[in-house]
Amino acid sequence: MFINSCFVRITICQLSDKEKRFKKDWDKLTRHVQKKRSDLVLLPELPFGEWIAHSPKVDDDVKAEYVGKHQSWIKKIEELGAESVVYTKPVLRKGKFYNVACVWTKKDGHKKVRAKYYFPEENHFYEESWFDRDALSLPVIHIREAKLGILICSELWFLEHSRKLGKKGMDLLCIPRATGVHISKRWLDCAKTASIISGSFCISSNRSGLSNQGFEWGGMGWIIRPGDGKVLALTDGDKPYLTIDLDLGESHVAKTSYPVYLGE
Repeated sequence: MFINSCFVRITICQLSDKEKRFKKDWDKLTRHVQKKRSDLVLLPELPFGEWIAHSPKVDDDVKAEYVGKHQSWIKKIEELGAESVVYTKPVLRKGKFYNVACVWTKKDGHKKVRAKYYFPEENHFYEESWFDRDALSLPVIHIREAKLGILICSELWFLEHSRKLGKKGMDLLCIPRATGVHISKRWLDCAKTASIISGSFCISSNRSGLSNQGFEWGGMGWIIRPGDGKVLALTDGDKPYLTIDLDLGESHVAKTSYPVYLGE
């Protein structure tokens, strides 16, 4: 089968949880993206503030402050110089608090894609206490030649959603994360499976470093190839920002291969 090649330049990253260090990381990321002339940049989950759900004690004033902090930083997204940026932000609406995946493009600005639906409730991740659910939706969105799906952090573990998005033609499965170092390998193994069963490249960015509560974030953004689940790029402390060109034609070929073609 002949499939036309279509290349897209992807940037993944790991960014500090602490505000002062984050500002330095952001400046370095901006220089990297501008130098590489990235088509798409993926940011970690809720990147523009220290992790909010480390305690089960919910505070409405903290929620409002968190929203304001993200709104202030989001204005800087276009300064990255990329064609498009995928990120999540906190949203307060009618007394509800949502974690919302968004896409910014030079053409259309900021657009909501979907809200996070599945939340953990455990030490340092009391998201069930802090956040509300919106209706579950799994759209595939078009950014130029690429078709994107977004699952937010823990949603990666619901592999049926990766498969469903793949059936809709998704080329890039985007996973903004906030995960710890102690389970990094487990997450990477799951991502490989999600890439294979969806026939899509799986890309992810994460928080890094120590939080003010002493929690160690995992870093390790990744880019994984469909078909064989090979890891093409993996960030670390020495290389916190990585950019590579992906041939979306590989995703189209993978859609015709086992096990992606099985079922409806």
